Amino acid sequence: MFVVFLYAIIFTIALQALLLWRWIRKRNTIDNILSIFLVQMLIDVSLMFLFTEVFPGKEYVSTAAPFGLTFGPFLFWIYRILEGKSIRKDKLLLHFFPFFLGVVSYIAFLSSPIFRADFASDYYIILYGAMCISWVSYPIFVLTARKETADINLGVFKYTMIVLLILTSFMLPFVWEIYSGGMQEEPLMTGVIVIGAMLSGVSLIYWYMLGRFRNVSAPLPVVIESAPVSNLHLLEDESREEVETKQLPDVTDEYNRKIAEYLMLERYFDPSFKLEQMAQDLNIPKSFISLYFTQVHADGFVKTINSWRIAKACEMLMAEELDMSMEELAFACGFNSRASFYRNFSLEKGCSPMAYREKKLS
Repeated sequence: MFVVFLYAIIFTIALQALLLWRWIRKRNTIDNILSIFLVQMLIDVSLMFLFTEVFPGKEYVSTAAPFGLTFGPFLFWIYRILEGKSIRKDKLLLHFFPFFLGVVSYIAFLSSPIFRADFASDYYIILYGAMCISWVSYPIFVLTARKETADINLGVFKYTMIVLLILTSFMLPFVWEIYSGGMQEEPLMTGVIVIGAMLSGVSLIYWYMLGRFRNVSAPLPVVIESAPVSNLHLLEDESREEVETKQLPDVTDEYNRKIAEYLMLERYFDPSFKLEQMAQDLNIPKSFISLYFTQVHADGFVKTINSWRIAKACEMLMAEELDMSMEELAFACGFNSRASFYRNFSLEKGCSPMAYREKKLS
């Protein structure tokens, strides 16, 4: 009964995370990758429930599934995006090749009773051994790789790597037990470990999606009359026309006007631009400016400024002849380092600046 409860929790959390993904207005590549992973988790936990609880005697349908072989490649894919690098399709397919091979073997395992009878032990040794290797090698690679982008923020994915390493330490003894004992089926404890991996994975993804939803898709309560003219294309005109004449609560028209006029000067394209500087220049409290951005632009001060900077970078990348390096372009758009530029560009556009340029000019 407890296992059924765990299945229900995993299914519910994964489904809620998918709903959050659907509600995110500006989805990036990482969001979409994680949505694919969530769908996979929903399929996997459904198989577990059906063939261990509803159809007893057919547990092998779920225990022999190779879904665990995708955890490492998904992690690597996301890391490359955070690093600001694009991955060729052939290289990506190479990382997922063990999973594809596992699917073929899984189909053979399900369709042939003779195969299951004669090679069940070997199948489980190879499957769970491959999972252990993947769960160890990918986190170690990410944690020890030379960071070309010095300030990569792995965030929630760092915890994912830790979880994978811990789960591997529990999985290895049971792989050895199959190998040394010649067991004809996968031990129950390995199933529990896989369930633990799934629960940890969907929980971490849920918190990631919740954070994305709050930061990117927060509802826009009010909009003031004036906004930076050069950035009107970043606003959703239709949704704002209905509330254009409303006033911000607890803020004065004078402050609104001063902030809007200041933003029209586009001083945020200076790498040294900060909230403190803007507050000092305008003689307006920082808390008021933060409130202004939260209410007017939804994403808040930092995300809105970075969004405008990325928009300018995209315009510059569209030039037929790009006569500056990525470092120079980053500074021209207001970023104080190439690393910060690459990270924010990847989060906004889902690819590196050069990949974006090649895609648009091709």
